Amino acid sequence: KIPKNPLAPSITSLIYKNMDRWKRVRQRWREAAQRQQQRYGPSLRLLRIIYERQ
Repeated sequence: KIPKNPLAPSITSLIYKNMDRWKRVRQRWREAAQRQQQRYGPSLRLLRIIYERQ
């Protein structure tokens, strides 16, 4: 077990200090997910057409 350091900042204070960074990380993740969706969009549409014809 790792002993707690009384001088270490709390998790909450670390999160608040890095809030802008976390917002940018979240935004980049969303943008990457959107690019991923766009990349496979034509394939998904084709698969949907094939599936619906069955």
